[in-house]
Amino acid sequence: MTKRTLSVDNSERFDRFQADLNSELLRSRTVIVGPTLDEKNYNLVIAQLIFLQQQDPSQEISLWINSDHPSEISALAICDVIASLPCDVRTYCVGKAIGVSAVLLASGKPGKRTANRNSSVCLCQPSINMSGNAGDLDRMKRRIQLARDRTAEILIAIDRQYWMSADEAREYGIVDHVK
Repeated sequence: MTKRTLSVDNSERFDRFQADLNSELLRSRTVIVGPTLDEKNYNLVIAQLIFLQQQDPSQEISLWINSDHPSEISALAICDVIASLPCDVRTYCVGKAIGVSAVLLASGKPGKRTANRNSSVCLCQPSINMSGNAGDLDRMKRRIQLARDRTAEILIAIDRQYWMSADEAREYGIVDHVK
């Protein structure tokens, strides 16, 4: 009697499922931000927002956020796109909105910004991990200071991390509703 080993390779099936799920979310005018928003994937979020606006500028878009501290420049670019869209953008925090992700959360249409009851929102100063020569570091420092100043214009200048529950984020004005 021969022993058989059962081996199932689900990677292709999972990739197809993931693509189908993303297509369905896009079809329902839903864009997901998370878990990290970096230089590699923020263009996808921007492209999805622009695509949905072009499909029907009168229909609102839902932006679901569960993100760690993203690249400030990337997140502010998304905020600029949101501000330029003719359609309303409804924002949701599921899990966490840390750093400039909280700015993304606040950039939704007033009255249409929601945090789940167990969500956390954290305001903090921009930061970056970088190495290089003194000139590169100096230019990066100026870039981060500009992002910090722009973030402070949108919310408030802070010196330390400020963690909030969903209810505290509502009191602060980042969201309008807690569910």
